[in-house]
Amino acid sequence: CATMFVHRFARRALRHALAPDELDNFVGMYRDKSGRSGHQQAIRLFIETILQYPEFMYRPIRGVQTAMSAVRKLTGYEVATRLSFFLWSSIPDEELLAAAEAGELDTTKGIATQTQRMLDDARFTRSLDQFALQWLGMRPEPPAKDEVQYPQFGVEMWASSRKAVALFFSAAVREGEDLDHLLTAPLSFVDSRLAPVYGVPVSSNTLQAVITDGTQRGGLFTQAGVMQAQGTSEISRPIKRGIFIRNRLLCQDPPPPPNNLPPAEPGLEPKIVREQLEAHRANPACAGCHAFFDPLGMAFEHYDGIGIYRTREVGDAIDASGALTETDADGPFANAMELMNLLKDSSMVSRCLSTQVLRFALGRLEEETDTCALDQLGETFAAQDQSLRSLFSAITTSDVFRFTGSP
Repeated sequence: CATMFVHRFARRALRHALAPDELDNFVGMYRDKSGRSGHQQAIRLFIETILQYPEFMYRPIRGVQTAMSAVRKLTGYEVATRLSFFLWSSIPDEELLAAAEAGELDTTKGIATQTQRMLDDARFTRSLDQFALQWLGMRPEPPAKDEVQYPQFGVEMWASSRKAVALFFSAAVREGEDLDHLLTAPLSFVDSRLAPVYGVPVSSNTLQAVITDGTQRGGLFTQAGVMQAQGTSEISRPIKRGIFIRNRLLCQDPPPPPNNLPPAEPGLEPKIVREQLEAHRANPACAGCHAFFDPLGMAFEHYDGIGIYRTREVGDAIDASGALTETDADGPFANAMELMNLLKDSSMVSRCLSTQVLRFALGRLEEETDTCALDQLGETFAAQDQSLRSLFSAITTSDVFRFTGSP
């Protein structure tokens, strides 16, 4: 009985079939300990050992040699592990290990079969939630907010905001929606804690779908939680939001800030955010960076520090207009929704989303040698009408997922 448990537990935890000497070592440990301290303590020692085992704590990729000396193909067990942590955020189940043992994961057909099964499983939601929250920078700890200005914000609202954003993304992927839906769909998930933010009469403690005014709010990036994460303690913070859009949706980084900036000239403090940003751009030392991200951040100026939609700031009508530049979808916009409608048609956004998901799948940033793989993913994504679900499945059968090393 103990030998069977040792084999079954170690196989699942270490994610490969045990070699005879491995099994002998574990069983020998059990027998030695059980002879001195009994069955319960022997099993306890075995489990403690496995939970500290390097192959449990890490995911080693060794692969097998291919015709190209620097390229190694992942073994079936390594593919099973990469699949399970990518799609389920956990270890492989018995069916996935059995497929690896049978050699089914040595082919793209076998991987595709297991991928579809895993995408249909409820455990897929765990990875979707984790990806969305990591991608959007929504940490478990609530962002700092001014308690006087935002007395309603706190741990409970933040918890609802995180769940609502994760639910929006996971529902979009699981229901086969596309990039257009992700960026513009007039939909939010709201409970009683978020109801005051969205201005809707929801009294339930359970998140429920609510149709929003599509001219004011739509898609993932105008969700209250995203605005909360990208606002500061007192204001909306368009600089932070502009950099966020450039980085997370276009995979662009701002230029490095200049050194030894002169102090601001004395004068009257501008009373609205747009005037403050215009003062930045009037300074030649600041203009290069701020022209890159300020306009995109200003597009979200209708949303305050906790995501409430507003039309006025310090008594003045909010002007959220600007122009999208340095992309393949450049053009003017009047507000965040018009900006999102420009970005939904951008191949740069499509490629950036592919890049973000690939980073999550591999647990690393992309490298120069990944360029071909990203090109292929982009083509597949476009060919399948930018289906979000298809993006996840395309990654699992790609060469960059199945091989390691540089050609």
